[in-house]
Amino acid sequence: MRHSYEEQYLDIAQDSLGEAVDFAVNVIGMDGDYFMALFVKSGFAEQFERGDPRVLFGLSGTELVDQVMIACDQILPEKEPQGADSYSSWYWAGWILAFYQWESGLPFSRIREFLPLEDIVLMYHPLHEAPEETFVETANQIREKQFRRGGRLKALRTAAGLSQRQLAEQSGVGIRAIQQYEQGAKHIELASGRNLYSLSQVLHCHMEDLLDFPME
Repeated sequence: MRHSYEEQYLDIAQDSLGEAVDFAVNVIGMDGDYFMALFVKSGFAEQFERGDPRVLFGLSGTELVDQVMIACDQILPEKEPQGADSYSSWYWAGWILAFYQWESGLPFSRIREFLPLEDIVLMYHPLHEAPEETFVETANQIREKQFRRGGRLKALRTAAGLSQRQLAEQSGVGIRAIQQYEQGAKHIELASGRNLYSLSQVLHCHMEDLLDFPME
């Protein structure tokens, strides 16, 4: 596949996201997946994905966190960045995530649906000493297992922290319909535009994000 930026810049990207994640979690004390949600929301994830030099090369990992927080109207406490010798498994999680995003071409927002950062850090043992391609194979297997009819709706609902009943109440879509979409008993691709729109508004996504498509 065609990558969004040259491989020669991949090390920089991996180090930047690794430093950002480690700083957010271990210095600021932020939940890792919450930081990734802010990273996506801020628009910096999209710029990172396409290799925008202002983000990829113009910001250190610590500065990236600072800019993400500012963009999301979050208060960033004054903290000194850690040295490389203090990095933890969270650095590796951000580092390998940057590699997987580059290799797969998937946006960070899509990766979060089937592979939260909290799950990646749990893979530190034994994958941190394995080739990056081993992680890619493992992540793709997880993605393939989670692909099924209704899988995207369930993943988005879970990521939003909503039960089926809460989603039904907030969207106006019947709970039975939501259950059938998630179970694959009904194809969400055949849902009415009104239902898709209502669900997407509550889940803060595009309507097409709800549709089930096979792996690219």
